[in-house]
Amino acid sequence: MKVAVDGQQVDWIENNLDEIEQWWKSSTSRIYQDQRLIHFVEVNGKAIYEAYELYIVQNIQEVKEVNIHTLSAMESIQDTEQALDEYLERFVPGALDVADQLYGGLTLENQPLFGQLLEGFQWIVKSMQFDRELYAMAEYHASPDFLTSTLSTLEKLLQEIMEAVENNDFTGVSDLLQYEVVPALQQFQNRNKMSGLS
Repeated sequence: MKVAVDGQQVDWIENNLDEIEQWWKSSTSRIYQDQRLIHFVEVNGKAIYEAYELYIVQNIQEVKEVNIHTLSAMESIQDTEQALDEYLERFVPGALDVADQLYGGLTLENQPLFGQLLEGFQWIVKSMQFDRELYAMAEYHASPDFLTSTLSTLEKLLQEIMEAVENNDFTGVSDLLQYEVVPALQQFQNRNKMSGLS
């Protein structure tokens, strides 16, 4: 099996679990020593973004080529913030639409949309948490104040939304979305664009 990191350090190993595990440990150790992060793993030309080790093990007989693609902390920050910006462009209008629908209560029609909104909101928070960790890895050692303050606000709002859901207070959820979540996200987008980080 042909193995590589970033298309370099090409090597050939036996196609068995012991050889793959030994190569994987050695390669990932070097990656982390170089303060890089795994972006995705290409297996037989297919990009795998999560659970790549499991994918390789489950498909061991078919695996002919593995290439670990990495990014520096700064490249990861740029990638994360670009993905956040692109997602927020769609999320903000959708959140306003769902907020309007929830003023009438949770219905069979808007329940799937509300579920997607919650998943999306959680993804935004997790992405910002990851971004904060990336700044700590990079030479900055601290994330920008607007990221830290927005993240703190969104974590609090997510908790308030979950409490409102538990209390079946969908008018409260609508108010939180429309008057607190969306403005916080729009402010983040504007500051992020002005800072030139994304």
